[in-house]
Amino acid sequence: MYKIDKLIIQCLLFFIAINYSCFAQNVKINEDVKIEFDIEGKQLWYFKTINNDFHLDPILHRHYSYSPAGETSDNPFLHSAVYGILSSKINYRNKYKLYFNIIGEQRGWSLGTNYTGSNIFIPQFKLIIEDTLKICNQNVSFSGHLGDIPQARVGNGLKFYNVDIQGLSTSFQWKEIYFKFSSISDLQYGYALYIQEAQNYSIGYSNIKSSENKGIDIGVILSHIRQGHSIKKEYVEYGSVLKYQFNDRNNLYVQAGLKNSPYINVSDNSAILIGGNIKIIHNKYTLKFNPEFRYYGKKYNESHYNRDQLFRGDPDPVRPSSIGKYLYPLKDYYYPISQWAIYTEYRARYVLGTELRIDLQHNIKNRLKANLNVENLWIVSGFEKISDHFFYCFYTYYIYWELFKNVKLGLYITNKIMNLDLPYKTSYMAKYPFIGVHFHKKLTENW
Repeated sequence: MYKIDKLIIQCLLFFIAINYSCFAQNVKINEDVKIEFDIEGKQLWYFKTINNDFHLDPILHRHYSYSPAGETSDNPFLHSAVYGILSSKINYRNKYKLYFNIIGEQRGWSLGTNYTGSNIFIPQFKLIIEDTLKICNQNVSFSGHLGDIPQARVGNGLKFYNVDIQGLSTSFQWKEIYFKFSSISDLQYGYALYIQEAQNYSIGYSNIKSSENKGIDIGVILSHIRQGHSIKKEYVEYGSVLKYQFNDRNNLYVQAGLKNSPYINVSDNSAILIGGNIKIIHNKYTLKFNPEFRYYGKKYNESHYNRDQLFRGDPDPVRPSSIGKYLYPLKDYYYPISQWAIYTEYRARYVLGTELRIDLQHNIKNRLKANLNVENLWIVSGFEKISDHFFYCFYTYYIYWELFKNVKLGLYITNKIMNLDLPYKTSYMAKYPFIGVHFHKKLTENW
């Protein structure tokens, strides 16, 4: 009961300290400068009477130094973890935008006051430029992003997706013809991908207009991947992308890639993604489906899994630190499970993935709402004549009261538990659900 009391007090103090006007609108210094904040926290409890087993594909021989045999290890959300984001934006003529964030995390009340193993601040910045250039009396649309790019997606998401990156992304478009370039910095520490730098060049045709939100986007991608530090390799990948937008609710997308290392073989060195989005709105319900099919050849994923970096500090059986040399931010827990590292962990095996994400929003009554989120992954891996398969199902049910605009407080039930024992940001799939309370005041604008 002590933890319940702590979180209730924490929530009450938070909501009393901030009045209704702060929730309803942002603090504006002038028309071009905006400051707002995001805060989110959770306390989960598990059923100690039945143990904390989790499901895992048996062919993945993982080593969990902080986890008892077969049980989920300690994580911040078992200790009333809270993070807050103070976000500022400078907007010049609605073309040049500079964002600067400070993320503060209090990763546990149960570990002692001012314990350095559970408190941290993270700076972020991003510069966005969206303008029209005049070249040879022709209008060329330009957009550029520099700095931190949350939940980045290169192409349609075959290789880089559902992870935060640092780098540069630019796009030039003349009529329906576009050229894009992106440069992604280190993805070996905290991502487990053994990529020191990735540069992507693409050219294509797109007649999708924001006003109509329908049309086709088709293009080719050339990627140069440099690996390091212990693996000194470079290779080139040739790819293509296709997206058909039916309307603002439904689309279909495809991406394929073929790398030229260590040799060119379509079945061994290729990868393909086929997916789509379906959105249904009916009375009080909004239902979203995101099915995807993925294939990665055994040489495509080879040497793209680094298991040396973990997210914990020095071993401490009394106070297991959740802050190591690299950080698993609390906000990343809410990202989808699927990412390339899920597949590269299978090393030199063919991997097929069938994914289905379902998101159901239900307006029960007035401010009482509910959200059901389910992510299914069926992974088949193997060699030429031997294969194995495993099915993951992560679910979260959140029933909440919308106290003010963008402010939620409610009951949280999930089997998705933050996993700090692997070199990439993922979650345990617990055999038994965890239950808790959750509150969130979100940013009114995604940066």
